[in-house]
Amino acid sequence: MFTYFTYVVFCRSMQLLLLQIIFFFASNSVGSANNGNNNIRPRISGGEKANIKEYPYVVLITYPLGLCTGAIIDPSWILTAGHCIFKYNICNVTAGMDDETTPSEHVQVRKSEKSFTHEKYDHSRGRYTSLNDIGLIKVDEPFNITDYVAVVGVSGKPWPLDGTMYQRYCKAAGWGSLQIGQPPSLALMRLNATARHGDKACKCLPTYIEKRVVCLRRGKGGICPGDSGGSLVCDKEVVGVAHVMVSTTSCNFLKIREAPLLCNTSTSVYMFTCPYLNWLRKFVPNIPERPASCRGVTLSGHMVTVIFLNILLFLKITLLKYL
Repeated sequence: MFTYFTYVVFCRSMQLLLLQIIFFFASNSVGSANNGNNNIRPRISGGEKANIKEYPYVVLITYPLGLCTGAIIDPSWILTAGHCIFKYNICNVTAGMDDETTPSEHVQVRKSEKSFTHEKYDHSRGRYTSLNDIGLIKVDEPFNITDYVAVVGVSGKPWPLDGTMYQRYCKAAGWGSLQIGQPPSLALMRLNATARHGDKACKCLPTYIEKRVVCLRRGKGGICPGDSGGSLVCDKEVVGVAHVMVSTTSCNFLKIREAPLLCNTSTSVYMFTCPYLNWLRKFVPNIPERPASCRGVTLSGHMVTVIFLNILLFLKITLLKYL
């Protein structure tokens, strides 16, 4: 096992060396665009390392020159972002790990056998469309379920319309950079987040997009390169997939070279899984069916008026019987 991990760490080190070169040029570009301001704040979780036993469903997805985060939603299936899928490249999926530099007998590694993106996801435009950026990876051998490797459920419930609509407590974890312009982390990082969904949840995004995304409260941490595809978990169930960052000053989707240095100038956007439940069920039968409405059920003013008038009519008829 140690020999295997020595090999894995060596290969990962070579990959990180290449990524370091890429991020070096990206960080130089970002720095020059911000007049030399190097006050870079941590993104994912404010720098808090995660324990894999608290996030046993989180996996690391690695390609030769890139990585993403994913979630085990079935022993054979990984939920991730559409832009994390490369159909002609086999990826490694590593579970049960929270530190790449520390050998562990709990780690399980699989290879991708098949991968799928939503049929309406536009590969040519990538993740910067905010539409249908969701994907699935089937591994070549099911994961063995343990205390360190486990399945997380996908929520089949609508988004609440009560006081938590714009202040819902959720959790996220990922393998992304601790800072913009830096290479991905060697440790799994976690984030306690305030999630929002609704007409006022995501600044800059049009209504037709807002219905399909969940946004994190800006200035409270968020996603970075490498965190893409990671799951947003609320009430112990997946409700979102890490998608992209949006500038709250320019309203543009942010790419590496355009990313701002301060967390409070960007909003992390997750694809809302509820609208895609029926698509997920085509591949993973244990996924719940999509509810009638993903935004919950609320009574409009017209419906309240109709109900009130019907109650008055009922009372009038009842009283007439006894007069």
